[in-house]
Amino acid sequence: MNKNATTPSRPFGYLSVLREAGFFRDYASLSDEALLDEILKKRKDAYFDLFNENASEIPSTDHALITLDTKKVLYLDMEADVCAGNNSYTDLLLLCNRISGKEDLITDIREVWESDSGPINVNCKIDGQEKTFAPAYQDDWYDDMILGDVLVEIAAATKEPYYACLGPDYTWAGQDVVIIRLTTEEKKILEEKLQLVLEPFTSAE
Repeated sequence: MNKNATTPSRPFGYLSVLREAGFFRDYASLSDEALLDEILKKRKDAYFDLFNENASEIPSTDHALITLDTKKVLYLDMEADVCAGNNSYTDLLLLCNRISGKEDLITDIREVWESDSGPINVNCKIDGQEKTFAPAYQDDWYDDMILGDVLVEIAAATKEPYYACLGPDYTWAGQDVVIIRLTTEEKKILEEKLQLVLEPFTSAE
């Protein structure tokens, strides 16, 4: 990390660096201003659908901007009402599939709880291969071991590693996790230009 680096201005300077690091590729034809407009529109539509209220703020903080690319970043609260009948691990695998960079890499998901407190079995196919996971029951928290195991399988299939992003000076550490799929060059850009702490979550071997 370059301690003497100057952090780009928010939101456009920061957004430009994120795009340099491979974020928001679906919007490659848009300017930074147009991209933020599109993000704001989607946020407002999603917020209204969920709460039947309007939201007008432009996401401008580091954390808010970096977690908006849901095809590259997994942003997850580990305490998430995980229980029988909520399909929480099914939802988790679908989120992992979204950040894999591949269409339908994870398929045929089946989540079975033998009782309200487990045992829990999650079966799926990753890159066409049958996989079985047995997350531990932890009240309404995800078992973080399954997240690591699934992303290891994805990284092995795609040859792209994942990193836990802990923010500048570990300020994002907590029960919310930010996991990013990054090439070596993309990782270097985030570390040097945004001073983000990135710790290996998987390898791509």
